Amino acid sequence: MRLSLALALAMLTATTPALAEPGFAEVNNARFLERVSLSDAALELKGTGLGRFAWVIKVCAAALYGPPEVPVEELPLSDVSKRLEIEYFVAVSRENFVEAAMRALIKQQSREDLAAMSRALDKLHALYSDVQAGDRYALSYTPGQGLILELNGEEVGRVREGAEFAQAYFGIWLGDKPISNSLRRGLLGG
Repeated sequence: MRLSLALALAMLTATTPALAEPGFAEVNNARFLERVSLSDAALELKGTGLGRFAWVIKVCAAALYGPPEVPVEELPLSDVSKRLEIEYFVAVSRENFVEAAMRALIKQQSREDLAAMSRALDKLHALYSDVQAGDRYALSYTPGQGLILELNGEEVGRVREGAEFAQAYFGIWLGDKPISNSLRRGLLGG
């Protein structure tokens, strides 16, 4: 179980997207579209990262999308549509997702803020399930609609909270105290 948690919290190394073929970027054989649609918004690939545990075990590949007109460095704090996709190379349990998310949020949020968002966190965390190698989660935010969680392209649920909640949750990967600084750099195009 500790290894699974360690994998979920893995040290991540940023990568530059390699073009697999026109319209795609590839990270360790995980292919990400260069453009996606979210509700009525057209989003473009802003950056990618490769997750590693102990610099050896490849855990996941991730891609961040945002509106073309929003500079990538402004994306984490902007109330605009955004999407994070993560493809896993190893199995990770639901419990490890929740524990990793909470550890990151505790570093970034005050107790009062965490208490205020506890219902939304509980609802979002209840949507997670175990994943196997090859599974892909996507977390999307659309202003006025809240967060949408998908697993392998199928919506598993929504949390209708506003920009502050989305900013806090995306902060797990993009905030000032992210789960991994190198992943943050990669996702933000660094």
